[in-house]
Amino acid sequence: MSRRLLAAFLALAAASAAQASVVISTAPTSNMSCSAGSCTATAADAVLNVDDLEGFLAAGNVTVTSGNVSQDIELDSPLSWPGTQKLTLSAAGSIRFNAVLTVAGAGALTLTPDSDASGDGTLRFAKKGHVAFSDTSSKLTIGGDKYKLVGSLRKLAKAATGSAVRVALARDIGEARKLYQMAPVANLDGIFEGLGNTISHFQINGSDGQVALIGQTSAAASVRDLNLVSADITHFGNSGNAAILIGNNFGTVQNVRATGAVHVTSSDGVVEAGGLVGTSFNAITSSQAAVDVTSSSKGSSGGLVGVLFAGCCFASLQTSFSTGAVSVSGNAAAAGGIVGFTQGGFVLDCYARGSVTGSAGNNVFGGLAGINTQGGSFEILGTSYSTAAISAPAGGIDGGAIGEDTSVNTRSVYWDLDTSGISDPSQGAGSPSNDRGVTGLHSAKLKAQLPSGFDPAIWGQDAHINSGYPYLLDNPPR
Repeated sequence: MSRRLLAAFLALAAASAAQASVVISTAPTSNMSCSAGSCTATAADAVLNVDDLEGFLAAGNVTVTSGNVSQDIELDSPLSWPGTQKLTLSAAGSIRFNAVLTVAGAGALTLTPDSDASGDGTLRFAKKGHVAFSDTSSKLTIGGDKYKLVGSLRKLAKAATGSAVRVALARDIGEARKLYQMAPVANLDGIFEGLGNTISHFQINGSDGQVALIGQTSAAASVRDLNLVSADITHFGNSGNAAILIGNNFGTVQNVRATGAVHVTSSDGVVEAGGLVGTSFNAITSSQAAVDVTSSSKGSSGGLVGVLFAGCCFASLQTSFSTGAVSVSGNAAAAGGIVGFTQGGFVLDCYARGSVTGSAGNNVFGGLAGINTQGGSFEILGTSYSTAAISAPAGGIDGGAIGEDTSVNTRSVYWDLDTSGISDPSQGAGSPSNDRGVTGLHSAKLKAQLPSGFDPAIWGQDAHINSGYPYLLDNPPR
């Protein structure tokens, strides 16, 4: 079989697998066998009526499984029960939450994605989907591991102390009346599972090195499935990192969404600033930021990440995007719509739709990356695009997609000739000109079809989504 035919076959198989689900909704129960507290799919596409399930839970513990014939479990309608009963969801593939699941009493919840250990399943949260616990003494188990439930940042900071911790956010929390002077969670060595919940309106005004929700993560840490809304971060020190989620990241980040603003006000030192992460040495996937980043520091600034550096780990930024504005002044090192400076890391299947501007100084600006430099034989910037408006000061270096590119592995990178303000087709990178692998396209063409090299199993296109520009199927704009 040729590579092209094999790729098509795998894409078709993936699409088929995604459609084989047990759907919990208001539709009548079908293709399910339910008895003695156990409901199992009897066909690839099955439905479990949400009222039926709540009735079963009123009588005792319930296990819902995809069995051997289905793949995912998908919650499409709100589900709640008030008692002490335990609900177990066990899927060969992923468990998808498109609606809220509420453990309203002191009940327990066990989630087992990837029950067949194929490596294909995980928890997924979309639309308004999240898991809420009324009682933080309830029991939560994910993939066989027990998690500590927390309902405040104070409890999160306490629970995150120690090594190999597993903590989950029990519900949405608001922090509008508090102003922190340092990272609420100084260090994280373990897993922080957000369960699709939201932390809103938290504010930090600090000068210590790491100014973010989490100061630093270890290589064993993971932060996932979390929404950070209307955050306001200010760093007035001379060194360190500023971001909404993590200052210095050695762990992994997955499915995190951030909105708000990050400000760096000092002009004397070097502070790396990112909408989501300041400096990252590891993997960030399926995340998004609508964060305005402003900095007068000499560091680098990016809509998602300030610096991506493969100094110790597998540094990557994948299937993620930014829509915030990045604005720098003074002698900033670099500014980019996705990442300010990347060395030796992977940036794949990403896009930027904000703006990148500067005033004074010899800055370097790019719609996707300010500076993309080679740090090894495996780095790549590819299958990504930018519609960011670029505005560089006199003496600055600006490119539609990359400010300065010294990598040899740039491929299938595009920028919008109309929205960027850079209509010169040779200026995909400010340096070098006619950078190989970087192509300018007019808006109409970017909206008409997926650019060459973009995988339709990863990217979608719809006139009513993302203003018609390509969007990520598993990480759509909200």
